[in-house]
Formats: sequence, C-alpha cells, structure tokens
Amino acid sequence: MPSPFPGMDPWLESPEHWHNVHQILITLIAAQLNRILPEGFAATIDENIYLLSPGDRFLPDVAILRTSNNFATAPNLPGASGAVLTATMPYEIVEEADEVREPFVKVISTNAQRTVVTVIEVLSPINKTGAGREQYRKKQLEILESAAHLLEIDLLRGGQHTVAVEQRSLTAQYRGFWDYIVCLHRAGVGNRFTCWPVGLFDPLPTIFVPLTVGSPELTLDLGALFSRCYDEGPFRRTVDYSQVPTPRLKPSEAQWAAEWLKQE
Repeated sequence: MPSPFPGMDPWLESPEHWHNVHQILITLIAAQLNRILPEGFAATIDENIYLLSPGDRFLPDVAILRTSNNFATAPNLPGASGAVLTATMPYEIVEEADEVREPFVKVISTNAQRTVVTVIEVLSPINKTGAGREQYRKKQLEILESAAHLLEIDLLRGGQHTVAVEQRSLTAQYRGFWDYIVCLHRAGVGNRFTCWPVGLFDPLPTIFVPLTVGSPELTLDLGALFSRCYDEGPFRRTVDYSQVPTPRLKPSEAQWAAEWLKQE
C-alpha cells in the first residue's frame, strides 16, 4: 500500500515514525544503487556517530552562605533575624553524553583503495538542531573539501536549514517556497550546487548520483523509493491520520491533506 500523498507524507516527519523512515529509505537507496551501479563501484551503508549531552554540570542554587562548619546565616530574609540554617552540601553531577548512531550511504570504488566516491545523507531531526547539527556540519565541510560528491536529502520541515547550499543563495535563485530540499555538491566545482526544492504538494523528484570522471551519472527516483519505503514499512498500521502531524500544517495545507486522505 503506497503513501496516500503524491509526495512526502507530513505525518511521517514526527519522531515517532521518522526513525523507521530513515532506516528503510537508506536501505532502499543502497539496494537500488547496487542494482544500477556499473562495475567498479558499490553502495555500502556506514554510520555517523553523534555525541549528544542534555547538560554538562549542574550545581544546585543555595540561598545561604556556606561556612567551614556548614552553617550560615541567611541575611536580609524576613523573620530570619539571628536564625541559623543548615546548608545542604551540593552535589556535582556530570551527565554522560548519549551516543546516537545514524546510517548513511556511500558509493565506493571496488578497487584496493576503496575510495569514497559519493556520500548520500538523508537528514534526521538530530542533524537540524543543537549539538547534532554542529557535528553534522563539521562532517559536511570535510566532505565538501574532499574529492567525494555529497548528496543531501532533507524531507523534514522542522529544524534549521542544514544542507550545504546557503539558504540565502537558494532563496535568491529560487523564487518559490519549498518545504523539502535535495542538495547535490559535485566534487571539484567549488561553491556550485544542484538543488531540487520541493513543496508539500509536489511529487518527490528524480535526482542525480555522480560517480567518477568518465562514468555517467546515475538517477534515483526519490518518489518511487519513498513509495516503497511506505509500502514496506509499518506506517499503514502505525500512522493515525486523525491526529495533527508534527510539525503542524498550515490551515490550507491541512485542508489539502484532508482531501487527499478522503480519496483513500
């Protein structure tokens, strides 16, 4: 059973469902590439590791002055004149960073060097905010400065703009409005990007996957892959379309979505 929408399904952007979307879509992309890659190349799945900490150090606030014998007075507090309070010893807590692993696809040469030719990222919420975004952007810069191509697929409306092309550059060239974005940076072309801006109402595009010089670029039908992702995943059993999606839709978008769902 395919998704009820012509393009991206906004209900699948919620954290409840996105993990499955990400895992299945990455697997399908790698599998499809291995069907069509010429000899000398292979698509493999690797992992990014993100270290995320909810906090560093927490020291409880105290409203009294601690002395060497752990007693102090509380100055200027109403009714506390001459009173002696016991100061509770604070505890210092260092929280461990959470290790989060996320898969991505890389196309490699099958010679002895196993050279990375193309990196394909499907962005997750962790890539678009906070420390996870900082770590992703660091890796992104390393790839942009390398001999590998970078293909980024962002099917999430929430979070900050994160793909390699600057938002202001994209806005200057593309006058319309987009909800999703696919960004391709070919190695060795400087600050030149190929982008596919996609609206909520639009079908997902067919995108390019470059290889080495002299090898023809491949194409991936992102819409077909997403349909397979929905069909092979748990979504028709787990998504409740009577609930408001996360992020919320605008009133006009919600009306459009309701009309599409009625057709199912």
